[in-house]
Amino acid sequence: METRCARCNAPLECLASADCWCMKLPPELPVPPENLNSGCLCPACLAAAFEVNKIHKLQQKPET
Repeated sequence: METRCARCNAPLECLASADCWCMKLPPELPVPPENLNSGCLCPACLAAAFEVNKIHKLQQKPET
C-alpha cells in the first residue's frame, strides 16, 4: 500500500505486515500505542529517529 511518511510526507510503500521493509530493521524503537501512533515513517525519517533514540540512550546511561 502506498502511503505518506507521518513526519515529512514523502511517499513510501507500507506492507503493514512482517513483509514490510521496516520489519527487516533491528527493533531499536518502541512501537507507540495505537492511540498515539501517527503512522509509518519513511526510511530517512526512521533512520533519524534511530539516531535520536541512540543519543537519548547515551545521555541516560549513568557514568561509571
